[in-house]
Amino acid sequence: MSAEQKFLATVDEGAMLVFDDQIGWRSWLMRRIGQRVWVTLAPWFKRRTTLQNARYWSQYVPFAADVWEQRYGRPFSKEETHDLLCKAFIGIDYVEVDGKRLETRKHSSALDTAQFAAFNDRVELWIWEEHKVNPKLIDYDANL
Repeated sequence: MSAEQKFLATVDEGAMLVFDDQIGWRSWLMRRIGQRVWVTLAPWFKRRTTLQNARYWSQYVPFAADVWEQRYGRPFSKEETHDLLCKAFIGIDYVEVDGKRLETRKHSSALDTAQFAAFNDRVELWIWEEHKVNPKLIDYDANL
């Protein structure tokens, strides 16, 4: 059984939650009668589109990994390449841990559709300006 479950709901005019999956929501609650649970609410936003995500992971990440492998003489995994692209084009945050200021990257999964498009635009501009390659012509045999 999954420890965390997410349900999408709408707040109606009476300030009540109307769940998209009412049966799933009630079933989840019924399995936890008498237990304490965390309830976290956040505004919904549209995440990146499937096409945006597909192009990023199938074209831009492999391109960057290839460029950096040629430049630095070692392979870069998809995860490492993604981490570096996020740091470069979304930014970094700092967190204090045991009195030390540590760097952490901002996450692309927190971006909405427009923000993810802007992130892709910045990656495309880097590909175009730094590597003189039209990003729309990159083809890693993706099924887009």
